[in-house]
Amino acid sequence: MKILVAAATYLEVKPFLNHLGFSKEESFYSYATDRFNTLDVLITGVGMVSTTYQITKQLSKVHYHLVINAGIAGAFSPKLLIGDAVIVSSDCLAEMGAESPNGLVPFDKMAFRGIYQAKAKSNFTIKAWEHLPRVNGITVNKVHGKADSIVEVEIHFSPEVESMEGAAVLAICEAEKIDCYQLRTISNRVEPRNTANWNIGLAIQNLNLFLTDLLNEI
Repeated sequence: MKILVAAATYLEVKPFLNHLGFSKEESFYSYATDRFNTLDVLITGVGMVSTTYQITKQLSKVHYHLVINAGIAGAFSPKLLIGDAVIVSSDCLAEMGAESPNGLVPFDKMAFRGIYQAKAKSNFTIKAWEHLPRVNGITVNKVHGKADSIVEVEIHFSPEVESMEGAAVLAICEAEKIDCYQLRTISNRVEPRNTANWNIGLAIQNLNLFLTDLLNEI
C-alpha cells in the first residue's frame, strides 16, 4: 500500500517527520513502514496552484492508494475550538464566481463548466480518526479577516472551516479516483483579523499527534 501525505508547509508536519527520523527540511520524504507499506510526505507550498502542480506531478510518477491532505485551518463554526481536529469531507473554491452590486455570484450559479466543488471518499478506515467531526470547508486564496466578507461566505456556503489548499487536493483525488482524507486542526477563528487570538503551535501539535496515530494502522 502506498500513502501520500501532502502538507503546504514543512512546519505543519515537522514533528511527524522528526518522529519518522527525518531532521532536515526537504520537499519530499519516503518512509517504509514495518508492514512493508510506503508512506511518502510531500511539501507542496501554500495555495491551490502550487498544491495542484506538486500533487499532480507526484501522482504522475507514483500510484498511491490513499492521499492525506494535512494542515491547519480557520474555523467558522462556534462548535470548533482552537486545537480541534476535523475531517473535511466536502470543500469548494469559494472565490470562483463574480461580483455584482448585490454581492457574490457563486460559480455554480453561472453558466460555466469547471471544477468548483469536491468531496472526499475513502474505502480505508483510519480508526484513530473515526470520532473526528466531518465538516464542510471552503478553499480560498485570501483567508477571511473582515466582518462583511465573512458574513457573505457564511450566507452562500455555510462553511465550518477554511484552508488555502483543501479543495484542490480533494478535486484531484476525486478526478483520479484516489481515496482521500483531508485532516485539519483549528489554529484560529474566522473573525476580523486578530492574530493575538491564534494558536498555531497548538494546532500543529495536535495535527501531528493524529498523523502519528496513523502509523499504528498502516
